[in-house]
Amino acid sequence: MASMRDGSGDEWFLWVKNDLAALKVMSHEFGTLNDIEAIKNQFPTDYASFISEPAFSINESTSLWYLSETEWVKFDVNEEETEKLIKVFEFTASEYKEWAENYYENEFPLEAIEKIMAGNCSDNEVHLLNEDLSYKDIEEEINEIGYNR
Repeated sequence: MASMRDGSGDEWFLWVKNDLAALKVMSHEFGTLNDIEAIKNQFPTDYASFISEPAFSINESTSLWYLSETEWVKFDVNEEETEKLIKVFEFTASEYKEWAENYYENEFPLEAIEKIMAGNCSDNEVHLLNEDLSYKDIEEEINEIGYNR
């Protein structure tokens, strides 16, 4: 599972299980899907744990997508807005740096971001991004998300 909340009411949750994937997006600007119960009923039964996960707040969705073989089945209030919110999935290190600096109002070294995105996270990179943290401080989270280093 991956997620993002921007502090302004926008969020997404990406759920992945083996060859299944589903996405829930909420954009406060565009509101929620109509007839959410009918949409939830259109999801295959393999997606039951996604649809029923309380943390995802499925009833508050601007977009709900699920992967059917190699194509997304999409239910959207505004697909263009959804695409903007999930652009982070495709960020290059430079794009992430720009986004993070804007979001956190702080500067970050591109080299550290590049190394982390390449799977080379060490105490040095962690400290360069946040001088108050060490690799040991975030090791539990790194293991939890399955980050390969």
